[in-house]
Amino acid sequence: MPKQHIRVLLVDDDEDDYIITRDLLSDIEGWVFDVEWASNYDDAFQLIAHCQHDVYLLDYRLGKQNGLDLLRESLATGCKAPMILMTGQGDRAIDLEAMHVGAADYLNKEKVDSQVLERVIRYTIERARTLSALREREEQLRQYADELEARNRELNAYSYTIAHDLKSPLATVIGYSELLLRYFEPSEEMRKYLQEIHTVGNNMASMIDQLLQLATLYNAETIAEPIEIFPIAEAALNRFKYQLEKHCVQVIWGSDLPPAIGHQPWIEEVFANLIGNALKYRSSHSPYIQLRGKRLNGKTRYEVEDNGIGIAKEHQARIFEMFHRVPGSTVEGTGLGLAIVQRIIKKLNGEVGVESQPGQGSTFWFTLPAA
Repeated sequence: MPKQHIRVLLVDDDEDDYIITRDLLSDIEGWVFDVEWASNYDDAFQLIAHCQHDVYLLDYRLGKQNGLDLLRESLATGCKAPMILMTGQGDRAIDLEAMHVGAADYLNKEKVDSQVLERVIRYTIERARTLSALREREEQLRQYADELEARNRELNAYSYTIAHDLKSPLATVIGYSELLLRYFEPSEEMRKYLQEIHTVGNNMASMIDQLLQLATLYNAETIAEPIEIFPIAEAALNRFKYQLEKHCVQVIWGSDLPPAIGHQPWIEEVFANLIGNALKYRSSHSPYIQLRGKRLNGKTRYEVEDNGIGIAKEHQARIFEMFHRVPGSTVEGTGLGLAIVQRIIKKLNGEVGVESQPGQGSTFWFTLPAA
């Protein structure tokens, strides 16, 4: 196995100490140390600035200046190779200061032999290489994250533009289908087709509105302030007044809906999406929706519970993904509502989740910072 070559700059104003250290390095088996000597501060700094060595051994005493001064100045130039401070004093204060300044290690000359020197240099170089690899990987990940962020912004802008541009022609399609249904007398078959056009058009309009909302949320500045939750939840519930009465859904209010830090329009949208879901997947027997909240470790947790069809555990992990629909579901929807909920709550530094079992209903919950 070939010996590993290590380039060493030894900085010491005492030639005898230089020779002793050089000889100790030459006694180390399995390594070949190419030792360069700098006998004063200025020469050492010039050599370190070229960054051509694998490790630097710096004596503490260097005339008017010392090894700590050289260490500080060298690290400030951006030198990445490890630097080991050596002294004949064994002063703990110097040891601690060296570590604070950025020394890779500290050695007492009086206690150094070939074995100690080899171990310290080997560990120091391996640690430096590991840190260098981590920094390189971190930089790659940062660049990758920046690229993803840029692509997400582009995709978001594109989806916003497409969705916005679709609204006008779609409104025309829906409008004409309404006119044909209301003022003409189409055949039964033609009426069926027109109603299908009208229904599908409205569903698509709903999807476009949700896509626009998602796109807006992506770049929206978070405006969080103390808010009262009860009137917000009540406003969201009032959107479904007709459906609630039509399907005889009982609404149960919990004893407490504590205030939180949030943004009123966003939180109303969260409640509206969760209430809308509870309505869509309601029970066929005595359906109910319960809204409640509680304080929990510096946060407030809000829950929307129903006694509907429930969600199997294997489908719960993906329920908040865009366009995800529970397999086998026959309920109409865009698969965007819960994605909007998750994006809003994350924007407000909260969490969102679901607890559910098939046939036993679902409880969707989210947290917000407590007011």
